[in-house]
Amino acid sequence: CCGPMYYSAENYNPTSSRWLGLVTAAMAPKASQLFHSLMNTVFSFDPSSYSSLLYSSSAEIRDNHVRLVETSTQLLCVLLDWGLPGSSEQVYGIEVEPVVDVDMVQDTGFNVYRTMLARINKEDELRFLFDGFVRLLKNAYEVEMSYLPTSAGNIACFQELIVILWKVIQENPLFFPYILEHCDMNKLVVPICFLMNEARQDPSRTGMVQLCTFILLKCSGERSFSVALREPVNIDLPTDLARTSGGQFDLIANTVWNCVMNGHPKLGSLFSWLLTILQNISPYWSNMSLPVAMKLVTLFGEFSKPEHLYQEDFADARECLELLLGTFNTIIHYQYHVNVPLVYAIARGRKFFGRIKKLTAEGAEEAARMALNTIQEENEDDDFGDEFAWAIVETPNAGDGQVAAAAPPT
Repeated sequence: CCGPMYYSAENYNPTSSRWLGLVTAAMAPKASQLFHSLMNTVFSFDPSSYSSLLYSSSAEIRDNHVRLVETSTQLLCVLLDWGLPGSSEQVYGIEVEPVVDVDMVQDTGFNVYRTMLARINKEDELRFLFDGFVRLLKNAYEVEMSYLPTSAGNIACFQELIVILWKVIQENPLFFPYILEHCDMNKLVVPICFLMNEARQDPSRTGMVQLCTFILLKCSGERSFSVALREPVNIDLPTDLARTSGGQFDLIANTVWNCVMNGHPKLGSLFSWLLTILQNISPYWSNMSLPVAMKLVTLFGEFSKPEHLYQEDFADARECLELLLGTFNTIIHYQYHVNVPLVYAIARGRKFFGRIKKLTAEGAEEAARMALNTIQEENEDDDFGDEFAWAIVETPNAGDGQVAAAAPPT
């Protein structure tokens, strides 16, 4: 089960484990019962329902149930990792029961658990999965908002839950369209942004931040998702993600800004994906707050520095600049009259845009050389030369007028 930990992404073979090959084979005993038992154990669990057992003699019952749920999520991740994605096409036997095609079983990499995951097609089952993900993921911030210490059930398997969520979205062709059309996606956006923000400086949770980024990136490509982001954030999260007038849009923008400016260096490869999320939702962005607008312009100014534009290890700053310019251009083109703070922030940061206009190769080389010399001198005089404190001056918003949102582009 630990084999993937010792391989790089390029050299990893998902079918190399002979033991997992036997466990996930079509003839594995009690595979259907085990799969449905694990799914029911995980997604029917409600951490808040165990708060009444906190100071009673039955607290051990809650702890045992939490450990059972965490172990079940880990086992699901192991079983769903081996092999290749399953087919969602239903095959029925003589007794009108779903079975597995013989030709499919003989293929290398067949995994009966991934096949059963792909064949979940009932509406109540899809709703059960979505509600379970929301209920478990929001425990990440609910446990920190309680008045009594540990008064709410606390789970620690958020990384496993994000992995399973990504597996379901990728391998079940009905789940993602269903939650976009029939569910409130904002209930997933809030805990995902919270988890990304909390894990951005933890190198052991970089993988979770990456999967959260991919989930938001896939969602941002759908129009219905972006339109739903206009709903306000009705909760004060126990973190530095302040609630603003921009609703879910500003929540995502604040998360992206924190990951880029205050995240771990390992997150550098995600910068372009994070900014792509902002560009995807930009045609529908309304009521952007002034602090968020200033952060986006400051981010543009950071990437527009000549020493960054010509550094190979700065996460392709040129691509990031193009994405930010595309975001600004789309917002102003489609939602100008409800995003006046962005226009004001761009006017205040006009020097950043002028810097790009005047940029030349010779000037960039000279600026990069001077910046490198400055950093080396600071490192010689300061023991903390490798640590940079990013700051932003947020101008108070003078009068947030509520303007009717423009019709989004079709």
